This record gives sequence, structure tokens and C-alpha cells, in this order.
Amino acid sequence: MISCRFNKILVVCALASFYSSCGPKKDFVITDDYVSKEMGINPTEKNKGVLSEDDKNYIAKKLGIKPSQLTNDNLYSFIKKNENRNNGSAGITARLYAEVYNKKVLGEPVDILADKRLELFKDTGSLREGDLVFFRTNSEEVVTHVGVYLKNDHFFSSQNNKAEIYNLKKGSWRKNFVSGGRFKQ
Repeated sequence: MISCRFNKILVVCALASFYSSCGPKKDFVITDDYVSKEMGINPTEKNKGVLSEDDKNYIAKKLGIKPSQLTNDNLYSFIKKNENRNNGSAGITARLYAEVYNKKVLGEPVDILADKRLELFKDTGSLREGDLVFFRTNSEEVVTHVGVYLKNDHFFSSQNNKAEIYNLKKGSWRKNFVSGGRFKQ
């Protein structure tokens, strides 16, 4: 009698535990300094993005715009600081998104393209500053390259492990463009 009752209680507890563990998971973002350090972001510099007038003029000239049109100092100071550094396209994109937008972007370009948080679109006229741009440079993969759209048909990425600003409408970039991607609001 006691063992039968004990077995029933055990089964009820096991079922309750099972059902409570299968509930919806909450999506949250940890923003403390420890996590920032683990991601390679200095928490004291995370939101510092001071761009000198010389740097603004330099970047504006590369983008073919007026310096006053550069409104995101964090983004453009990151670009100035990382230009010509040795990085892969997915690596520099992940670092830019972590430092500038405080968003985690992981994996190779094909993994980033498959991220469920992204809305994908084909029209380059719809691109806005901060959107991701995807390219296919060989026939073996869906996408092989990723960058971050800036302004005036320019984007920041890395080619041959050299990070710099490229023109979306020139050369192989134009013919190899696959999609734009924007994080859902």
C-alpha cells in the first residue's frame, strides 16, 4: 500500500517536472560588464565612438557624402579603427555588431544569413545603414561573404583578410550580391 502510494507520488512529481521544463523559454540579453569582457568588448569603451573631424572628412570622402551625413560616431569610429586590419568578413561583421549595436552575430556568412532574427530582401535600394549585405563568390555555397551597409552604396567588410569600405555597385560585388538583411524590430 505504501509503495503503491509512493510510486503514484513519484510519477506525479516526474510528470509535473517534465511539463514545467517544456514551457516557453524567455529571450533575454545580458548586458553586464563581465559578458562584455568575455565578448572582447571593453565595457568602458563600448559606447565611446568619438570621431575626429579629420576622420569624418576621410570617411565621408570614401563614401562620397558630406561629413555632416555621418551621424553614427560609434559605427564610423569602429570602421576607422579596424580599417586595413586582418579579419575575415564574418569575424569583422560579428565584432562590429557586438561593439556598435550590442547584438550577437555568430558563425560563417551562411549561418548569419539563416539567423531567424533577420528579414531578408533583394532590393539594394531598400538598404539602410547597419543592414547586413550577403554575397556569393563561388558556386559551392549559398553565400560566402557578409558585410555591413553604410551609406551611398558602400559597405564595410573584409576581402582577402583586409577590412575596408567597398562599393556595392562596382565589380564583382554588384554581380555577386545575394541579399540584404535587417534585424526585425
